[in-house]
Amino acid sequence: MTMNLTQAREYSKLVDVEKGVVDRRIYHDADVYEAELEQIFARAWLFMCHESQIPNPGDFFLNFMGVDRVIVVRNNEGGINVLVNSCRHRGNAVCRADEGHATSFMCTYHGWTYDLKGALVGVPGFKEVYHEELDREHWGLINAAQVDSYKGFVFATMDPEAPVLFDYLNEGGRWGIDLLVAQGNMVAVGGVHKFTINCNWKFPSDNTPDHYHGVFTHASARLAGYSGTTARRVGSAGVLPQYYPEAGITVLGEYGHGTAARFLPKGWEESFKGDVMNAWHLDETKTSQLDELGRSVANAHLNVFPNLFVPAQSRNVAIRMPKGPKKSEIWMWTFVNADETDEVQKMNRHRTGHHFGPGGLMEQDDGENWDQSTVAMQGVVSARYPLNYQMNLGRGELIKDERGPAHVGVHCSEHAQLWTYRAWSEFMRAADWADLKQNHTRPEGRV
Repeated sequence: MTMNLTQAREYSKLVDVEKGVVDRRIYHDADVYEAELEQIFARAWLFMCHESQIPNPGDFFLNFMGVDRVIVVRNNEGGINVLVNSCRHRGNAVCRADEGHATSFMCTYHGWTYDLKGALVGVPGFKEVYHEELDREHWGLINAAQVDSYKGFVFATMDPEAPVLFDYLNEGGRWGIDLLVAQGNMVAVGGVHKFTINCNWKFPSDNTPDHYHGVFTHASARLAGYSGTTARRVGSAGVLPQYYPEAGITVLGEYGHGTAARFLPKGWEESFKGDVMNAWHLDETKTSQLDELGRSVANAHLNVFPNLFVPAQSRNVAIRMPKGPKKSEIWMWTFVNADETDEVQKMNRHRTGHHFGPGGLMEQDDGENWDQSTVAMQGVVSARYPLNYQMNLGRGELIKDERGPAHVGVHCSEHAQLWTYRAWSEFMRAADWADLKQNHTRPEGRV
């Protein structure tokens, strides 16, 4: 056991899932953050891009795996490689553009050149100054250990011992992605929104399945009529007369994936007629791709552990990228149904940006909360007191049946958040993937 693992195991105790409390230190401590990069981001499957962004050989997209810059590129055989964007000679970046097309990647420092699979294919002076003794097969770019896609969503992991992507996602992660994919011929469009928020990456991930905050955090948008149904229900004090009456579920998956979902309301069939964004609910060719629970859902927010946000009904996804213990970068992709008209696609893009973009009504509210939570919890006295994640604690019974994935029969709870922190603790504690596979918590019993 290394000292780093010893420290990480101590940090894992900062989450107490039995009591439902989390130590504030995990949201701002530099040592905890460094341990996360090693124990979580160097192990987990991370979202890279959508296949529609790199349709042809040579197409590439730049992303990060933790703090390592990587190139996601379609190779000449049609497969996908994820290459660490750092020359093996002096470490310089071999690709500077955020996305584009290339036949190879050349370091601008000394000209070392790599093919689309990362092999070192060009070394200036190979004969004259290296005397043909440099082992070029050994000095290619670092490749991600595993790369795979699920229904067009490309993921990668740096750990060769990680489970295959399908098993890592398991039902709990695949279910939320299925809800987005079922809506049509979904493709990523319009580039990627990128913006910085001064908060730890876990705050946005924590917020993903949070159906408790909306009526307060987003009161101004709702009272302005942006969300008409909810606005009409808000009382004069900004509080729902009957708090969270909607029916829904919380889906929990192995390795920390969690989704909070609300069911379709009574009479939804009539209300969706003529609604181009929700018309897919009325199309059996689309809904038949989903299980019974999936066909019943109006709104679902999935967090694929550690940091992928999939709000299926909004047709977008986002990663919450760690940029330090107190800084995150949000990357947001917009999806449209390529078979819909240009007018509908434009409406789709506008709605997504208006909602979750850097100037969006909702994301600005959320970002302000995350920023201020980060600032306010760094006090000397406040650090002595943990945060509370006890909503419905011990009252949720995981249901497993033919209708869909393992779930708890409520959507407004903190089961999904605490489930994520449980996984965080297990990743921090595990020596390797063999340890994690053996000792992670399965979604069963009471939570």
